[in-house]
Amino acid sequence: MAHVPHISIAIVVITLSFITVVHAAEKDVQEATASSTLIERFNGYRIPAALYEKIIETLKPMNISLPEFLTPAYYKDFIREANDEIKGATGVDAYHIINTAIHWFSSIVTFLREILQKI
Repeated sequence: MAHVPHISIAIVVITLSFITVVHAAEKDVQEATASSTLIERFNGYRIPAALYEKIIETLKPMNISLPEFLTPAYYKDFIREANDEIKGATGVDAYHIINTAIHWFSSIVTFLREILQKI
């Protein structure tokens, strides 16, 4: 179960990085949002094209790459292992909660992969 703290830290770091970039770009994009077209990204949600371009512009100099372990197969194993540990320690079946959290994280990772391919 040594993987759980490692992946948990990775989830938090990548999610916070993504939120920070979006928050930083938000102010710059507010004026352009009214006139910009919306593009469908991030699990079907529509975001301003200007915000999408600002995220790419912000991430480009960072030379970010996503680890190969962030794959659906790894998520499935992680969910099972994490749920087994939580269930063993507390008696609570947390599969649905963990699965939902991983689904949203997976959406963020997919969005980031798409951006990184454009860089």
